[in-house]
Formats: sequence, C-alpha cells, structure tokens
Amino acid sequence: MSADAPQAPDGAPSPASASPRASEPAAAPTPAPAPIAVGALYVNVFVVATCGLIYELLAGTLGSYLIGDSVTQFSLVIGLYLSAMGAGAWLSRRLVKGLARRFLEIELAVAVVGGLSAPVLFLAFGSTTSFQIVLLAFVLAIGTLVGLEIPLIMRILEGTVTFKDLVSRVLTFDYVGALAAAVMFPLVFVPQLGLVRTSLLMGVFNAGVALWGSWLLGDRLGTAKLGVRVRAVLVMIGMIVALGFADRFTTWAEDSMYSDPVVYSETTPYQRVLVTRGRAGFNLFLNGNLQFASADEYRYHEALVHPAMMAADAPPRRVLILGGGDGLAARDILLLHDASAAKDASGEPVVLDVLPRLIDAVRAGGLRFVTLREAAGA
Repeated sequence: MSADAPQAPDGAPSPASASPRASEPAAAPTPAPAPIAVGALYVNVFVVATCGLIYELLAGTLGSYLIGDSVTQFSLVIGLYLSAMGAGAWLSRRLVKGLARRFLEIELAVAVVGGLSAPVLFLAFGSTTSFQIVLLAFVLAIGTLVGLEIPLIMRILEGTVTFKDLVSRVLTFDYVGALAAAVMFPLVFVPQLGLVRTSLLMGVFNAGVALWGSWLLGDRLGTAKLGVRVRAVLVMIGMIVALGFADRFTTWAEDSMYSDPVVYSETTPYQRVLVTRGRAGFNLFLNGNLQFASADEYRYHEALVHPAMMAADAPPRRVLILGGGDGLAARDILLLHDASAAKDASGEPVVLDVLPRLIDAVRAGGLRFVTLREAAGA
C-alpha cells in the first residue's frame, strides 16, 4: 500500500469499502395508517352509550319485576353500574398495544353479555335462589366493559383531534346516547318489543358496531381484521335467531316462574299482564306482582266498595272508579248496589278487555273503560 493513500480511523471502513454500501437503496418507510373517519366513530360512541344505558335499565326493570322493591333494585343497579364503569375506565390504562383490536373485542363482549342478560336472568330467577347475586354480577360485568370503551376510543382518536375537542365531542355523544336510551326504553322498546327482545336487539346493535368498526379501523387491526369480522357476524346471526324465538322463550320462562299454568300474557304500553289458573281459581299478575286471587279477592273489594257506597246520601246511580283496572270493584258496585253505570279510568284497557273473557266473576254489565280526560268531561 502506498504511503500517500489515506488511512481510515481504527474501526471505520475505508472510503473505498464504504462506497458500495452508500449506493444501496434505503428501506421503504412503513406506510402510515389511513386517517380515521372521526365522525363515524362519534356515531359508534352514541350507539355504545345508548346500548349501555338500556342494559342498565333492563337490569333495574327485571329486578323490580322479579324481586319487587323497585327503589332498592334501581338504586343497587345504578350505583353498581356507575362504579363498574369507573373501574373499567381505570383498567383501560393497562391496555397499551392493539387498542383498535381491543376496543372491537370489548364491543363484542358487551354484545354477548348484554344481549343475553335478560334471557339468562329470566332463567336464573326460576332456577336459583341467588338471583340477586346473578343480577348484580351481570350489572358489574356490563358496566366494566362499557367503562373500558370510551377511554379506548379517546386514545384511538388521540392526535387526530385536538384534546379539548376530543373530550367535549366524545362526552357529548355519550350523554346524548344516554338520553336517547332513557326516552326510547319506556316509550318504544319495552311496549313494542318487551324485555327479552330489547336485550337481544341491543346485542345486535353492539355487534354491528364491532363489524362496522372493523372497516373504520381496518388499517390498525392488521391480521386480526378477518377474525373480528367473522366473530361479529356470528354474534349478530345468533342474536337475530334468538329474536325469532323470543316469544317462545318468554312463555317457557314464565311457565317455570309461576306455580300455576299461565293462561294469558301480554306486554302492554303500561305493564306486563299475566293471568294464571290453578285449583283455587285465577290469579292476576302485573309486572310480576300479584294483584288479586279470585279465591279471596272479595275480602278486599267488598271492604273497598261497601263503606263508600253506603256513606252516600242517596244510592249513587253513576260511579267513576279510578285505578280499578281489574273490574272487580265495578262488579260489586253494579251487582250489589244496583248502580246503572260504572266508568273505570284505570289507564289499562287490556285488563278490562281480557279478564271478563277469562273470569266469570268479573263479568258485569254496564262496565265501560274510559280515559281520565273522558271521565272529567262526563
């Protein structure tokens, strides 16, 4: 080697040996994920909040319907659900990798646990003495899962939207979804679908969110994309099939809940009406609570009717009854006190329509259902 040739420092390649490497092409950078459709994810937040609150309302309603003491049941359900959401939010910090996949998997878990909550609780009431524990376990599980979701969505959207806009918009859609649930549950879902169908339908919605999310967040799912879609479709199919058997399931579950055979049941805009028939006669249940047994109802109705009718200065000819939806007070007024007409402003025409067809003792000529407004104008 010539003494005039340049020497490379110890451990460094000579210029001659380094030049071939410098000419090699650099590795292609990893493509950045496609931008997230932020508005579509806000819709997901709305659906998640709506379904979550409806599961909470279903649990409180079932507790009141099956156990009674609605104040205690709703207090326990609401308190535990909110606490569980807080626990879920706290646990979300432990989820570090694969946030999009974790969010969709949690959504599918909510679909399964929440969607099956009402059917399983109906079954549990007739088969276990620890129904209250089973009920609160469902509330705890659903609340924890729902509590995980909102923090995960916010972390997925982090950097896409400014922090102040992210928090305000996510929470706005969350609270508006809760309002929608609070309005639709008593006015639409329960009167039109009943408790079991409502539960299953919310499961379909949650699974639909997971399926839709697999497209919205597809670039962040990697190889898990297909698995999420397959599971979401399977859950949706299962819930839809269960919806088709909801009436049959409800009838079977109610038969196991009551000692006597169920001869009539219907969910009205006001309540669940159910009549059983046994050796002692008929029993009327409203929202699971016994209203009367035909074997001994006369003790209550005679004590209710006779003192009021006898206290009148002259025998009443026309009588307005408020809240006597079973028609038994009207029976005693019409048949025992010779009144010519009785109007019942109970708010539940189904009871007045059904009972006379089922129970001979309720038949009373001249009884007519009216609304409170009609009664006031009479």
